Amino acid sequence: MDNTKDKGNRGSTLVLIVICASFIMLLTSVILSLTVTNRQMKTVDYRAKDNFYMTETAIDEIRVGLEEYVAKALEASYLKVMEQFIDNSELERRDIMRDEFLDNLEDSLCSSPGYYSIGLLENLLSDNTGFLISSGDNLFLRDDDSITLKNIRVVYEEDDGYLTTVSTDIVIHTQETTFSSSFRTPAFGGYSIIADKMIKLDATGLANGASINGSIYAGDSGIDIFSSRLDISNGSYIVTRGDIDVGNNSVLNINNKPSIWVKNIFLKSDTAEPFEISIDGKCYVADDLTIGGNNSRVRIQGEYYGYSYGYYGEGLVTPPLDAEASSAIIINGKNAGLELSDMDALLLAGRAFLSPDHAGDSMEVYTGESITVKDMQMAYLVPSDFLWCQHNPVTHEEYLAKPIGIPDVDYSRSSLFPINLVDYVDGFYNLHYIIHGQQYKYYYLKFQSETKANKYMQKYYELFRNGNDQLINIDDSMGKNVDSIMMDSTISNIFLTAGNILTYEAGSANLIDNNVDYGDPSFDAMKQMAIQLSKRYDSMKSNLEPISASPAYDENSVFNSIIDLSRLEIAPARSTYSIDLDGEAYYVHIINNPGATFYIADIPNHERHGMVIARGSVCVDKNYQGLILAAEEVELRPSVNVSASKNIVEGILRQGNSNINSYFRDYIDISAPETGSSSEGISVRNLIELVNWRKNE
Repeated sequence: MDNTKDKGNRGSTLVLIVICASFIMLLTSVILSLTVTNRQMKTVDYRAKDNFYMTETAIDEIRVGLEEYVAKALEASYLKVMEQFIDNSELERRDIMRDEFLDNLEDSLCSSPGYYSIGLLENLLSDNTGFLISSGDNLFLRDDDSITLKNIRVVYEEDDGYLTTVSTDIVIHTQETTFSSSFRTPAFGGYSIIADKMIKLDATGLANGASINGSIYAGDSGIDIFSSRLDISNGSYIVTRGDIDVGNNSVLNINNKPSIWVKNIFLKSDTAEPFEISIDGKCYVADDLTIGGNNSRVRIQGEYYGYSYGYYGEGLVTPPLDAEASSAIIINGKNAGLELSDMDALLLAGRAFLSPDHAGDSMEVYTGESITVKDMQMAYLVPSDFLWCQHNPVTHEEYLAKPIGIPDVDYSRSSLFPINLVDYVDGFYNLHYIIHGQQYKYYYLKFQSETKANKYMQKYYELFRNGNDQLINIDDSMGKNVDSIMMDSTISNIFLTAGNILTYEAGSANLIDNNVDYGDPSFDAMKQMAIQLSKRYDSMKSNLEPISASPAYDENSVFNSIIDLSRLEIAPARSTYSIDLDGEAYYVHIINNPGATFYIADIPNHERHGMVIARGSVCVDKNYQGLILAAEEVELRPSVNVSASKNIVEGILRQGNSNINSYFRDYIDISAPETGSSSEGISVRNLIELVNWRKNE
């Protein structure tokens, strides 16, 4: 008889459990390590972008600051020439002008012979905290026609050690000129239309739309297109203090890569065109791009910056969150489309909000998305299990009948909802909507933070992309609202989004997680970009250029900053002046028509090139070349073309005709040239050149 006990395989099982546990621990450690590494890499990338942007901005500020020194040196050298004007020939005047100009710059910029002042450059920065301008090899080189500031090296280092350097040489050139006038190149020279209130097209039609060649500016009432087509080409800037509003049956095409500075872009159009808005350029949008028209489509190529996140102020770490200044892209129309293609940069500093249509509601509900469609708001409803009535929304009558003492929403209720809401929310919002005459109360989730809103949408998408009995089917809902939302995966420069991005193609939605975390370096990078772009928009609205060496005469009126309104108010109802430029006559029309409209067709055909200055509005019902300046509105009629001509505008002003120049604030004192002489304007900006630009060397 065998008395040996059968021990079975219990020992082997224990060994196997230990091995499996060890493997799981090892796998967990690897995943955790990869996650931490990825997080660190993203942080480094965000910090690097932020550092580079700040450092590049410092170089821009140094260049703009040097413009003031160059302008003063030009003025002093010009006065020197005037003191000895009679005693010298034209050639001698030019030599004196050049030598005095270089001498004045050397006296202003040098700390010792042969070396420019580092401290002077540092003082040109609006905020030099964290910046260092290298003091090594700061050579000041001078030859017969230029000076060079060698080895300017700007270093920007943040408190946590992130550092970027940009090195460059700055060359300041001289320019041969005559002395019949002291001329400054106007910022408005390349503009075709400047309307202090609005630029509008109304019922010009798609086949006979209007076209503009050159930059344009519109005031608070914006650029309004209704039942029309507008093509804009060959401009540097498209600027408005207000919105670009593309209304019903309208098309807007913007080409040749201008910079577009605008508060909002609204699209409500539905046409047979491939795109109702097509932009190839750099869009700087202070608030939202909203696609509201059914079947409407937008294509943007180049760069898009929706840069607002609340309001920024001194010492304000986190601005208040509201819909008015939180940049997002929102699609409200059915079967609409969005294409972001060939993109070099995308910044969306805000997120979509849900706003009530009831006067008694003051709150707005923020979501976890920076690009979204209207019906996705249903994902943020409080699940019906947590409401006293077990359904959401509820009618106003149902709410009035709610038993006293029972809470509207109780997140501790038993529910099959698989997301633990207390991890994301700390309350709820009520929004009221009127639907078919019936008032409804909708209950929405109130998130603990914006980060929690983002995380909630990511979890929601993960669990319920295909929907269930309680929740929306994301793919199905997107398909009912949009034809497509397409975005390149090869954005090469900046890609920062405060909220998640929903794209849609071929019947399937895709969620791109946000990459800005509040309190993280990524948020700091976004905030700094937003602050800088806000400043540049302010400058564009007042000075028609992103950085200006001097403030505008009237920050609230571009027209009044260019034209002396007091002079225009006492002018005749209409005056016309002829200027000869290289044997061809150009015409300046001064129109004193407050509250009325002047028609370009009232100008003889041979006089429709030059400038029109109107105290009231202008209707462009015939083609025009040059600049139209209106204190009120400019309206474009079918098939017209307005073309900017910098040469014409500058040529007219350079003549120094007192009948014309007396209306221009900055050009009233320019005297007319002697017969037979020519006058070449000096652009201070064009005299300053960055060469040998280098990064992190």
